[in-house]
Amino acid sequence: MKPILSVQNASFHYGGNEVVQDVTFDVQLGDYIALVGHNGSGKSTLLKLLLNLLTPSSGKITLWGTPINIFSDWKRIGYLPQNVQLFNPLFPATVREVVALGLLSQKQFPKRLTNVDREIVDNALKQMHIMSLADRLVGELSGGQMQRTLLARAIVNTPELLFLDEPVSAIDTETRNDFFTYTAKLNKEKKTTIILVTHDIEHSGGYANKMLYLDKKILFYGNFGQLCASPHMKQHLGEEIQHIMCHQHS
Repeated sequence: MKPILSVQNASFHYGGNEVVQDVTFDVQLGDYIALVGHNGSGKSTLLKLLLNLLTPSSGKITLWGTPINIFSDWKRIGYLPQNVQLFNPLFPATVREVVALGLLSQKQFPKRLTNVDREIVDNALKQMHIMSLADRLVGELSGGQMQRTLLARAIVNTPELLFLDEPVSAIDTETRNDFFTYTAKLNKEKKTTIILVTHDIEHSGGYANKMLYLDKKILFYGNFGQLCASPHMKQHLGEEIQHIMCHQHS
């Protein structure tokens, strides 16, 4: 099966500093990948390369076999950015209107919602269990409610590939667990391929089926069975964290 995303020998430099070094990996349909690493490991830079927000200094990236620099079918991709708490709480829009932006962004002018579009928006609200908040202003939402709203906006186009950038860094444990329940359902039931950027290495085995461990270059990429059998990763992570991750995934 051909990968939906392929990265071949990609590197990126900020000035003379190589932030991402000779990275190669493929993403298959239905993968749920935890992209993990410590602060400064290059996770955010790699994500920007995968979203075509940065251009590799060397190497190549393809989406569905198309070089990323000429890829145009971005409606197949959803993105939930980091720091959703920076969303302007004074923005005079309702939850339904914010979610609808995910559809409007893909439309040609004049950008108007059809009745079918409105049904799609309501379905996204129902999936995230926020239909009751549809007419509430976003400035009135809690952090967890805002998180669900922006995830609904990210999935309203039914993306085939979904990027999540540190999505639970500012929400409580219960909301975090709910969030991962929703994303696991998307992955298993909708076959949405997910790449989750997280610093939470210890708990990544609870939701992903693969882990990509980055420290400028790839130290490990594979499933959790391979991770649990890897003496190299046992040495790198420590026996206790490796055991916790493997126990969660099993």
